[in-house]
Amino acid sequence: MAMRPTIKVVEDQFIGPVIGSELLSDLKNSQTISERKQVKKLLQQAVVAFTVMKTVDNGMFVLDAKGMHMRFDILPYQKQIGFNEFKNSEFLLRTKANKQNEGEEYLKLALKLIEDNSDSFSEYTLKETPDHIKITNTKSIVGI
Repeated sequence: MAMRPTIKVVEDQFIGPVIGSELLSDLKNSQTISERKQVKKLLQQAVVAFTVMKTVDNGMFVLDAKGMHMRFDILPYQKQIGFNEFKNSEFLLRTKANKQNEGEEYLKLALKLIEDNSDSFSEYTLKETPDHIKITNTKSIVGI
């Protein structure tokens, strides 16, 4: 329950812009076509990976050998790594990067399956890329 807002953010930030909000909302319903079931499963795996990526260093959740669980107040006699020390640890940095890569790969697989079976995904429209992109050098910032 505590992760629902983060899951919604992940869907809005990572999944919706790629496949479209109409297809995303339709895939949340029960599916009967095998390709749609496969895409739904891949997108669920992408959502999990991106959600872990977004929550791994925010301090609300603890990621350990038991899994991911919500962090509650710790009693004084319990030894716990301080949040600032834990936040910058090598483990969290690696986990965040790995989960981002994992989510991107699941999303790519789902998108490929959608594009290969476009007749089963009528809600999906291919995003048009601009004919030309003009890059402007503005001293220290590159503008498009």
